[in-house]
Amino acid sequence: MKKLPVFLSIPILLIAAFILIDKSYSGAVWSAKELKLFGTTVSIQVNHEKRTIRELAIKKVIEEFKRIENQFSPYISTSEISVLNNTAFNNTVKVSDETARLIRFASGISQLSEGAFDITYASVGQLYDFRNQSAPSAEQLAKAKYGIGFNNLELYENNTVSFKNRYTKISFGGFAKGYAVKQAIEILKGYGISNALVTAGGDSMVIGTKNGNPWRTGIKAPRGQLRAVYTFNLTDKAISTSGDYERYFIDGEGDHVHHIVNPATGNSASDVQSVTVIGNDPTFTDALSTAMFVLGAKRSMVLAEGIDHVEALVIDKAGDFHISTGFPQHQTFSPRPEK
Repeated sequence: MKKLPVFLSIPILLIAAFILIDKSYSGAVWSAKELKLFGTTVSIQVNHEKRTIRELAIKKVIEEFKRIENQFSPYISTSEISVLNNTAFNNTVKVSDETARLIRFASGISQLSEGAFDITYASVGQLYDFRNQSAPSAEQLAKAKYGIGFNNLELYENNTVSFKNRYTKISFGGFAKGYAVKQAIEILKGYGISNALVTAGGDSMVIGTKNGNPWRTGIKAPRGQLRAVYTFNLTDKAISTSGDYERYFIDGEGDHVHHIVNPATGNSASDVQSVTVIGNDPTFTDALSTAMFVLGAKRSMVLAEGIDHVEALVIDKAGDFHISTGFPQHQTFSPRPEK
């Protein structure tokens, strides 16, 4: 997930598939930092009267992001995920309490979504190479699909993990950035910061306000011009967007191949273009937006309406909007004067 500047009538910050408007950090009591982590852009904005507190809090947030990346990235050979993927078949591997807790969380989301969310999607997902625009062959896909399914993973009470299938691999990619955002917000609150934004790719959480006003937010158009197609206010909420247009390529058959894999098929999910989920916990909204992308618009709306404190907006493959009943109302914003 990426964020890029887009051209609207007011200053904006494009965050993957949604937009946080009001990029300017006006006033002496705001500090901001952007850097590359998790293969995407991480953005932090904090408000506190003391500059030393702001800078220390941002430093601790960055340290936490790096810790989480080092622990859970499948691209770092020493991470717990890499160790599991390399050694857990027909073996028991001890994991940290944190990793065990997140595996249980992922299992719960898998059950909630009837298998649409599954960390073992990585059994197939690892075979896609978006840099070189290559997908697994039919033979590779057929073999790797045997590794998909929570039934291939055992998590024991003593926090040891075992894989039952030689093809099974796991990834926390469906919620790791949201989890990092959640941890970051808790760190900021610990420093007495009550107005802030933390973003990692398509996952963000805002607390408090921006200079006394709600955070202006918009959902990016999945196709064509970089612009906001739905804008609204947000306060004290997490927001996650999963889209098919950040990591993708068009294959030789003309198919749109992207990184959100349907665990049932091993292929890219194809019924929607983007899903935005709003809730109280960015770990949950991150995982749920991925699950809903796989479920498709109709089933996603049923799921969203059945979960307290969760709202969703789905843009289907035809470009039509599907919006849950409590999703924030669309608003047209005018430029705000600097304070």
